Amino acid sequence: MNKKQVLLSLAFAIVLGVVVVSTMTGGLKLPFFQQEAPGPSSSILAAGEATAAALPSSEDEEVQATETPEASPVRSAPGLTPAPRGTDLPDVLLLYDPQNPTPFDANFCLIAEYYGLLCAAFDLNQPDFLPADLLDPKGRPYKLIGISAANLSRLTYNEILTLQFPISEDLSSLLIYNINESTSSNVLSQLTRGEILGARPVQDSVRNWTVTTRAVEVTREFSGLDIQPTDRLIQDDLELVVSSRGEAIPLIVSTDDRDLTYPIFAQAPYGRGIVYVHSGSSAGSLMEQPLRRLYYRTENFTTIIPIMIAMRAELGDEVWHNPVNYANLTLDNIPLRPDVDNFDFHVLLRQMESHHFFSTIAFAPARYPSTSPEIAALITANPGYFSLVQYGNTGSGYEFYYYEVPSTGSGATGGPAVPELYPHPARPFAEQEAAILEGLQRMLTHQIESGVPFERVMVFPEGISPEDTLVVLKRMNYLATVNAQSVPLGASRTGQWDEGMSMASLSYANFPVVTRRQHVTRFTNPDPVVQDAVFDLFIDRPALFWADPLDGDLFTTGMDEFNLIADRVNSLPGELEWRGLGDVLRRAYRQRLNDDGSFDVQMFTPAALLNNPNSTPHTYHFMKEETLNVPIKSVLVNGQEYPYRVEDGMLLIDVVVPGRERVEVRIAYENEMDASGD
Repeated sequence: MNKKQVLLSLAFAIVLGVVVVSTMTGGLKLPFFQQEAPGPSSSILAAGEATAAALPSSEDEEVQATETPEASPVRSAPGLTPAPRGTDLPDVLLLYDPQNPTPFDANFCLIAEYYGLLCAAFDLNQPDFLPADLLDPKGRPYKLIGISAANLSRLTYNEILTLQFPISEDLSSLLIYNINESTSSNVLSQLTRGEILGARPVQDSVRNWTVTTRAVEVTREFSGLDIQPTDRLIQDDLELVVSSRGEAIPLIVSTDDRDLTYPIFAQAPYGRGIVYVHSGSSAGSLMEQPLRRLYYRTENFTTIIPIMIAMRAELGDEVWHNPVNYANLTLDNIPLRPDVDNFDFHVLLRQMESHHFFSTIAFAPARYPSTSPEIAALITANPGYFSLVQYGNTGSGYEFYYYEVPSTGSGATGGPAVPELYPHPARPFAEQEAAILEGLQRMLTHQIESGVPFERVMVFPEGISPEDTLVVLKRMNYLATVNAQSVPLGASRTGQWDEGMSMASLSYANFPVVTRRQHVTRFTNPDPVVQDAVFDLFIDRPALFWADPLDGDLFTTGMDEFNLIADRVNSLPGELEWRGLGDVLRRAYRQRLNDDGSFDVQMFTPAALLNNPNSTPHTYHFMKEETLNVPIKSVLVNGQEYPYRVEDGMLLIDVVVPGRERVEVRIAYENEMDASGD
């Protein structure tokens, strides 16, 4: 141990009055932990695993991390050789009993994996943990320690004292989960300095929650949100019994049948640190159901989200995140003419200027001869408010339907198709490929003739295509396809536990499939669509609003119908930018700070625009899932060819980005058409 580590351990010893052995323990391992540096798509769930197994800890092991280069700023250019990526260390610690696993044990470490963190563990069946057991292999306190309330009674007096020191000095935070009436009030009181005393049942026949605005730095985009599930469900959370001193901050509260609010998730000060306490539902486990179900279904709001709130708040830049929130409104199938029923481009522009939002027109290429010079000039003069993407080819019907309409009989050639089940005609693959190429050529022609640029993004009319059609889009260097559906026609979900929780899925033809969730229809209450946006923004997915005005979705009573939604979204905590759909996709990456001072950047589309906000240069390790089903022509960094490698299905690009500068990374695939449409 170095001098700093020894002093830290001695400080623990002084508080405890015990002799500290200066050996490092790495803790124990559960089957759902990941101990090596995680790749962006790694999965730590093994099918059927539900019990815990121990691994021996490593002793006296120092992990050498690569330091960030101290050289003067250099511009990204061919031949640049940034420092290799260092070794990651465990970030969070779970205190658990492997003989009596709880849902929280699995959830805590799987949420850590989702955020790109490594989860260490300590088996409470061992002798008392020592101060050194609360330090990572480099001698630094774990920033977040988690324990199920069911295991609080297992803590000894010395272990409680050991926990109290790093928390009181703001070296670590503690998360206590799923407390109930049987939770040891004595231990809970000691660990919260009497601020939270226990939990009790409430008379509450309607499940609902409100998130506080008193700790925006913790609750982030959820701050101030009222959650009311569509289905009327009886509340199964308990009330936290909180001290009357009022030092604890309720983060999530509910309202009972007497119209009185009561806390369910709270943070209590402990010296200079924080203890999070949760009395919500313990019914959901990520060992049994996917993360998206526990996250996006509002009836499960207090099952998994409090873990995410605490982990995101305490680990900061070390979790997968995007520094900026992005939003976009896409309007489907609007012709660029001034005489469209119930739609006025000039009035829309005034609304966007006043209420600060951006509209992308999903434009059917076949409409290009009818584009009005007046509207074309309006769009080109206002690139900060308008953009164009491709809406199929003709924009009518289910243009990219099944290659062969499925039969309803048994076997591959069983019985005739039923029109009610398959109401659209088949679209053979060759026809779909030709339609994409024709549509792209029409967009290029339209760009030349009208002067309106477009972004190479495909919105499929009526529904997404079969998977093989996506290969054509990849070959033609489209950024992504953006649709209401998350799975190609005829395909099935992959079954991954974290499927549907990223900015895009690359599971189908290795092409980005982006889901737009915020469908804006005729409405009187903006709450549901804003709530949907908040759930996306909290996990750094862009809020992608969309509507089909010609079909009566929006602007039926006036061009100001979207203003209230825009205002509500703009008032959310954090930095938010409205951009064109293609521009959003180029910024649809996640990044995280590594232990060596470098950053990992997880790309989802073949292009990324990244700013280094620091005054000094930093190494960024770009990575993207890549199956090479379409050969790579080149990788460009700031417009110049740049070295890359593909290892174990991952394309890797290492770039040093100068301070306060932007870098653009672009992957170009073979067989692309004229790149002037990019």
